[in-house]
Amino acid sequence: MKKFLEKFFFEYENYIFAFVIFALSVDLWIKLWDSIDLYFYLSIEDLIDSSFLYFCVTFFSALYMSIICFILILPKTQFSRFTTLTPNCTATVGGFGVYLINFLPTGSTSEFQLALGICLLLIGVLFVLWALAYLGRAFSVTPHASKLVMKGPYSIVRHPMYVGNIVSLVGLALIFNSLSTYLFCAVFTALQVFRAHFEEDLMQRSISGYDEYKSKVGRFFPKIRSICIWIVVFFMANLTQQTTPAIAGWEAQCAKWSKTVRLKGWFSPPDQERFYDYEAANHKGPKCRALEKRQDPCGEMYISFVIEEISRKRFVTKLSKQPYCLSFIGPEACAEVQKFVRSSSRKPRRSVQKLLKRCLQPRAGASGLLRAAL
Repeated sequence: MKKFLEKFFFEYENYIFAFVIFALSVDLWIKLWDSIDLYFYLSIEDLIDSSFLYFCVTFFSALYMSIICFILILPKTQFSRFTTLTPNCTATVGGFGVYLINFLPTGSTSEFQLALGICLLLIGVLFVLWALAYLGRAFSVTPHASKLVMKGPYSIVRHPMYVGNIVSLVGLALIFNSLSTYLFCAVFTALQVFRAHFEEDLMQRSISGYDEYKSKVGRFFPKIRSICIWIVVFFMANLTQQTTPAIAGWEAQCAKWSKTVRLKGWFSPPDQERFYDYEAANHKGPKCRALEKRQDPCGEMYISFVIEEISRKRFVTKLSKQPYCLSFIGPEACAEVQKFVRSSSRKPRRSVQKLLKRCLQPRAGASGLLRAAL
């Protein structure tokens, strides 16, 4: 039975992997299609920043999966491979296990950290696509040795696809920002290193000229890697110095805004102008991140209503469950509550009545306080 399963896997592994990748790519294309209206609205309102980057990541990830799905089902040239369990399982888990990150808890992230994480994710995906363009039909999930590619990114590092994967993992760790995701990404980074080790062992035994190529090109870093590391350290040091000032002042302001929400108060136009200055300053402490964490669901809810993804009834129902969103959205939310109550033939629920009562209170000059990124 064991021999039969091994023979079946080795003979049909590419079709099995192609089916799994096809399912993942279809899921990404569907998500992309469902979000087009939202990104179109954001582009019209000039609200795009990290959202547009995330759109690009999703698009290029879906494109990458679609390409490798077709590559895997194409006929292969003669190649060498491992017939033992460890290298093949390491490659399979390292290639597909990363999608389990979606089931891990997430932490709060600053706007800068989120944008940096998405940028790294995009860079990693583009680097993998660049490598795939040169690797072509020689691509495989498990270690195979069919030909030696030395052009394009393979002239810079020996494993550009794994480098792209590692960069993407760092980006994911920054986006999810929790201890479990950092440990998860560290484990899967180690798996990429093991995959490279097994692949090199196979290439050295099967491909002539690999030793010479190995002596000229670094595994994960160019041969001038020490210079590259110093450039990165210098850049990050300067970046840190530029983002540290004025955090204390904005923390006090965010605490004041949070108190307004807690007391069910309203914001004024000067608050809104001050908030625009806060977003431009891009200095985020824990209190400001907590404020944004409460703001974001309110903004997403309001945008979904504006672009008609949810009805007025659904919008008011969500508001009644998150009444603090009235402060963030402002008079626009109250106007929709009043329209809903007037159009409803039934007596509104108690939670909706509370919203209406609050909306009928004096709120002259009230304004919303939503993040422009939404």
